[in-house]
Amino acid sequence: HAGYVPAGGTNELFARMRRGGQELFADGVREARVDLFVVPAGVVRGVVAAPGGGPVADARVRVLGSLNPITGLLPSEPREALSGADGTFEVTGLRPGERVRLLAEHRGFGTSEETDAVAGDAAAVTLRLRPVLLMEGRVVDEDGAPVEGVTVVASRRNARAGFGAPSSPTGVTGADGRYVVRDAPSGEVTVAFRHPAYQPSTLETAIPANAEAHDAGTTTLARGPFLKGTVVDAEGAPVPGASVFANYQRSGVGRMQPNERWFVNVATDAEGRFELLGLVEGSYSITVRRAGLFASRQVVATGTTDARFVLLPEARLRVRVTAGGKPVAGARVHAEMAQPQGGTEFLSAAVTDAEGLGELGRLPPDEAFTLKARHAAYRELTIEGAHASAGLRELALMEGGKVAGLVVDPEGKPVRGLAIRVLVKGEQAAWVRTDEEGRFAAAGLDEGAVELDVRPGATGFIAPPPIAATTGNQQIRVVLERGLAIKGVVKEPDGKPALNVLVSVHDDAGKQHAATWVGPGDGSFELPGLKEGTYTLRVQANRDGRMETVAERPGVEAGAQGLELRVP
Repeated sequence: HAGYVPAGGTNELFARMRRGGQELFADGVREARVDLFVVPAGVVRGVVAAPGGGPVADARVRVLGSLNPITGLLPSEPREALSGADGTFEVTGLRPGERVRLLAEHRGFGTSEETDAVAGDAAAVTLRLRPVLLMEGRVVDEDGAPVEGVTVVASRRNARAGFGAPSSPTGVTGADGRYVVRDAPSGEVTVAFRHPAYQPSTLETAIPANAEAHDAGTTTLARGPFLKGTVVDAEGAPVPGASVFANYQRSGVGRMQPNERWFVNVATDAEGRFELLGLVEGSYSITVRRAGLFASRQVVATGTTDARFVLLPEARLRVRVTAGGKPVAGARVHAEMAQPQGGTEFLSAAVTDAEGLGELGRLPPDEAFTLKARHAAYRELTIEGAHASAGLRELALMEGGKVAGLVVDPEGKPVRGLAIRVLVKGEQAAWVRTDEEGRFAAAGLDEGAVELDVRPGATGFIAPPPIAATTGNQQIRVVLERGLAIKGVVKEPDGKPALNVLVSVHDDAGKQHAATWVGPGDGSFELPGLKEGTYTLRVQANRDGRMETVAERPGVEAGAQGLELRVP
């Protein structure tokens, strides 16, 4: 893997280390070679100007939303600069050729327009600040009474959103329902009004450029759906400080509207009461929790004012795991419970000691749950309808089937560190890796037919088709075939080596067989482990925070050398 650390920039590299499309640090692999190249940092220079054209000192210049193409994350250190006495600024720590978007801010002016720039360009960028625009208005309820505490957000219509986007100016209504949004944007503006007790509302308005004041008028909010209830213990006493989490039970797939509360979390008051405001009309799955008490769940419709939840003390269960009458150490026992809306909820888990003993907590005192015991050498044990009790629960494991074998290269030499999935009836039952001698073993399988899915990764070998086997066969021999590689370089339009692009190879069905990052250097890449045939090469690059395909080359023969790909 090739990464980079800009000189004078961030001192961290947080990257997913990938090898042939597989996570290097998965399944027991804990080390890999990482080459780090220190490259000269890219720079953007410019000037911050006042609305009238004069220079502005001490303006804050920010880089917006440029994601690292390797990590997929924003930089860990903010990239910004302050303008000098003559208004000039210099933003460093950028990748050479990186396309960025700049914005300037100053307390005495309105925010500048977003401006695109390229790190390393000689041309200076001018960021012109706007006059401060004050937008005023008033918010009332359906009876005309002022609504206090409404959050008012003003944003340019169809403004870019997501990581790194500039925050929208906001205001909050006072006791008289009035608000002021400072530094509101001009042009076509969307004003959003948000309050937990009311339905969300938006206002579309047009604000002239260079305006210094704008009256948005009066906005009326309608009260939204709500839900009320109480939480008590086994004796009926109120439970204060309990966590009440509500999850909206929507049908189908929909998009959450501004201020719609699909997920709400509140705490009960001193009397054990709670109120959920600003909901969506319908039903919510509500879970109530408090330390030392077992969670209570119900599905409740909005408009309900007397929902009642009873929290009982948590139960515990001691277990002993054995096999053939002997204790099994290191077995993992966990409890789970079916949920009314589908699926299961994990309750607790324990790992047995040398005597095969373990203890599970956080169990329901009066409801059934499922117990599962697992150990790599034995078949998994599942017990439905288990209950917590004061006694010791015995769990007897049975030995399962086993497969084992050897993986070698065409010369008969062992291949170590190779991942192998073991499938039983199409489901993954085990995942193992070959040792230093190329050997592998998987135990605790259901007796009968299994399939071995050998995954060479970036070793250069071709992935063989699934290998059929039967439990009890411990003499499986897998001979891998060396594959062909496609090699080449990726260049920018000016002929310089491309930087930080992803090159991948796909067959006619669209399946990806290998991928690699092109980091600092000569722009070269190698995609190994391919069968004979033709493939399509695809080049992806970061464009405004998203990975996009920027070049494709179909009809490339496996084994092709000296290819040259150009990115726009």
